[in-house]
Amino acid sequence: MAQTSVCWVETHLDPSRREESGRCGLKPAPLERSPAVPEWDFMQKRFYRAMAAYGVLALMAEFTLDGKFRIGVWILLAGLAAKTCIAYKTSNL
Repeated sequence: MAQTSVCWVETHLDPSRREESGRCGLKPAPLERSPAVPEWDFMQKRFYRAMAAYGVLALMAEFTLDGKFRIGVWILLAGLAAKTCIAYKTSNL
């Protein structure tokens, strides 16, 4: 038979008020990814979405900004894209 117990949790503002909690400090079960979707497929989709987002931001900078500020935004986006590429490549090793 399963063991049942009642835990009392104090509210964050008034310690005299207590609420019943059925968890009793148990840690939640770890989330598991479905075996039908491999890890690399999930990472690959995120990588392509991030690169597409950087491309959209670069195009928006092209049409809305001018001068040194546009070049600065492009340099920032290039650095973020390079960092994303490096993280993606190291996670696939």
